[in-house]
Amino acid sequence: VSGLTAKYQRTDIPELETVARATLNTGFDSEVPIAVGDRKTFVNVSYADPEFLEVFALPFLAGNSRDALRAPRSAVIASSLATRLFGSVAEAVGRNLRLQDGREVTVRGVLGTLKQPSHLSTGADNKMGIVRFEALISMDVFEAEAASDPIRQRILENWSVPFFATYAVLPRDGSFTAADLRSRLAAFGPRHASYAGKPLQF
Repeated sequence: VSGLTAKYQRTDIPELETVARATLNTGFDSEVPIAVGDRKTFVNVSYADPEFLEVFALPFLAGNSRDALRAPRSAVIASSLATRLFGSVAEAVGRNLRLQDGREVTVRGVLGTLKQPSHLSTGADNKMGIVRFEALISMDVFEAEAASDPIRQRILENWSVPFFATYAVLPRDGSFTAADLRSRLAAFGPRHASYAGKPLQF
């Protein structure tokens, strides 16, 4: 869905415990050059909100599993990438990765193998995952890049660009159910979203 969906779900449906976005691997900008010192490589990248790590209990080998994307310019990387760039998992946390525009992100966590089948993948275990990453980078980096990149700005601000997976966590006590969410979403599209002058349905 559009990147705007999460923004309005948070305000329109406060009953949701958590809402989080992650970018999809659509072929645009999903593999990017990353450098550590003089060493350069191409890496599958997705960008995610900090809350993404509250939605999914990912298998962290190092770092804080819930807060690893909360600090600006943060990244969580696959153990295979940690070994490739730094020699070991232990050496990766706290180190910096340099992106193609010169911006640096700090590695806050390292992931083990993700259980499959899943739509999430670190690239080595499932090349068909729609959210596939060797490096999961905090969404603030994508948003900062959008300030000077018209393509990214359109991705963030246009209802017709389905570049994101958006996740919603329902209350554990059952006070707001999946049926309640579907009912609320029926009015969500007509209220906020349109394409070619017609309201979108969710």
